[in-house]
Order: sequence, then structure tokens, then C-alpha cells
Amino acid sequence: MTLGEKRKVLFEKIKDRAFGRDGIPCHVRDERDINLSYARCPKCGQEMMDVYVSSSAEYWQNLCGREWRVQVCLGCGEEGEAQLLRMN
Repeated sequence: MTLGEKRKVLFEKIKDRAFGRDGIPCHVRDERDINLSYARCPKCGQEMMDVYVSSSAEYWQNLCGREWRVQVCLGCGEEGEAQLLRMN
């Protein structure tokens, strides 16, 4: 499976899902925000992908915006490690 195909598959699984560890919902914007990760899912052993998610413009304007990098399993959709990249 090519990277483009992997991005498309995972995007379809998670496009409506809210991410974030602190109560502020963050969403993936498009397939380009999904990249390869060399980690494996502890639950099913499938490949994990790095997904960059961001809160909506409204949250950024109200000074509570967030941007995260979250590892998500390509197989089962399990969330793995998350890292806060930006906040205001």
C-alpha cells in the first residue's frame, strides 16, 4: 500500500473524530496532515501513523487554540502517543 493510499484509508476512519487531551477538540484537516511513523500498535501490531490535528479558528481567536501530533493505528484506529506542539 502506498503512502497516499494509507493516508486516504486513515483519513476516512478519523475525519470526524475529535482528538485532544485537555478538553479542547482538535480535528485532522486533510490527508496531508497524516505521515508515516515507524511505531507499531501495541493492541494489534499494525503500523502507526502520525496525525497532526488542530483546533478550529474560533479556539485560536479566543486564545485557547491547540495543535497536537497524535499516533493513530492504521489497522484498529487506536490512539497512541500524543505530543502538544502549539498552544496559545
